[in-house]
Amino acid sequence: MSMDDDEYLRRALEENYHLNEQHERQLEESRRFHRDLNERALRVSRADAERARQAAREEDDQLMMAIERSQAEERARARRLQAERQRLLQMDREFGSGPGQRRPSTVQDPPQSHQEDNSLKCPAMYSLSEILARSRIDAFPTGPFFPADADPAFDAALQAAINDSADQARDEEEEAVQRSRGIPTYEEACSMPRYRPPRGARYVFQGPKEVYVETGGEGEGMRVKVVGDMDLGEALRVANQNFGQRPGQGRRQW
Repeated sequence: MSMDDDEYLRRALEENYHLNEQHERQLEESRRFHRDLNERALRVSRADAERARQAAREEDDQLMMAIERSQAEERARARRLQAERQRLLQMDREFGSGPGQRRPSTVQDPPQSHQEDNSLKCPAMYSLSEILARSRIDAFPTGPFFPADADPAFDAALQAAINDSADQARDEEEEAVQRSRGIPTYEEACSMPRYRPPRGARYVFQGPKEVYVETGGEGEGMRVKVVGDMDLGEALRVANQNFGQRPGQGRRQW
């Protein structure tokens, strides 16, 4: 009976020892797990701090570059302003707006033809100095012009506006020429020979579905419907019958 108690006690001690070992292993694993977590968090925090420091350095570098660029632009602007003042002083001596100063001639040339007017739309044909002088005369009619009162960007903006206006006029003229290419003028159309259709055929009048005809007074008129594909000769005869006999209106002949 005593042997059984000893065996029971031995087994209980062994079981307790195994439980203690298992508990120690679990504690060690838990400590290792938390240590790994802390190390990982520390690495992440250090990486974030390094990225923040790098971003701050880049921002400082960009700010320094922006400051240097701004200073360079300011110096260049100061040089441009100085050159502009010198140029304005030179132009003011040539075309001053004060009393006794020589002013550019404002006598207009005789009117030219439409084609010649379009040829003057080239920006190179404008005299910028004369335009600036006239603008200053209009802007300062009661006293002399001082360069310190002028906007440095005035000349550039005025030249850009002149160029835009000239380019637009030239583009519109070229577009009008392209649209009218191949289309005869009214005088050319009236002088062109009219050919009758071959035997058994006819030219179809492909006009609008209705036409508006003025009857004399301002805004007075009537709308006439064009029925079917009326032959051009028939259309002219109908027009002569309806409107050719009115006083003051001639007959169109086919």
